[in-house]
Amino acid sequence: MKVIALGLWVLLLIAMSQRPLPIAMPAIAPQAWEAAQSCSQLKPKPGFDLARVHWYVDDLRVKDRFHAMIGLWIAPDTIILDPLTLNDSVTVVHELLHYLLQPAPNEEKHPVLYFVYRCHLLQLPVGG
Repeated sequence: MKVIALGLWVLLLIAMSQRPLPIAMPAIAPQAWEAAQSCSQLKPKPGFDLARVHWYVDDLRVKDRFHAMIGLWIAPDTIILDPLTLNDSVTVVHELLHYLLQPAPNEEKHPVLYFVYRCHLLQLPVGG
């Protein structure tokens, strides 16, 4: 049993050590960029145009302990997508909205005004 557990631990460490692979801008990105600006009613900050974004692909769901992560924005200009979401417009708009907002480290990462009400990229929990 210890050998199996050790083997699984080694496989997990190998998977976690894999680095994201750089990719070309996803084909959906220009439309997603327009959608993020349109729904948020925001314009990009100077120097933060779509061409500045560095795109990567990585198995995010494998690296997330809840297996739910499908996209990740890393300030100021990096977006990592799970392979299954490269052409998913909602995920790409969501990550581009982070890039468009450029929140400070102490600011809310998913401001309700933008992610819920204006752009409908997240839902508020219902019930209690």
